[in-house]
Amino acid sequence: MYHHGFIKNVISVLRCVGFSSSKLMIDKDEDPRFPQIMRVKNPKQRLRKFTDACKTRTVCPSSGTPQPQYRLEGMKITAEFKQRGEEDHLPEGGERKQIVTAERAYEILKNVSDEDCRILGLDPEHAHPS
Repeated sequence: MYHHGFIKNVISVLRCVGFSSSKLMIDKDEDPRFPQIMRVKNPKQRLRKFTDACKTRTVCPSSGTPQPQYRLEGMKITAEFKQRGEEDHLPEGGERKQIVTAERAYEILKNVSDEDCRILGLDPEHAHPS
């Protein structure tokens, strides 16, 4: 079950990490926006900048797997994968639109590395996304 006070933060972090890999959706070495975003010292603003940079990505740069678009519908989070081609290999049974249960979100977020937490502006000891 999602806590209503944190559900928007959960969606923000989900948009910033890979659905299958739990790694950042922005390439630290390749993306020119990365150094710009890292200059932002305020953690909330940094997470917002990362979310804006990552939310339109459709493929995870580290694993090459599809990345869904997340939507909040009441207290439900849905993930919708865009069709890229005939040979798409969709996770979790291959459905284009899936409900992201709290358990699935937890599985994704618990695998976010401490380094990636710090990059997103979160303290892994006191505010790990999981």
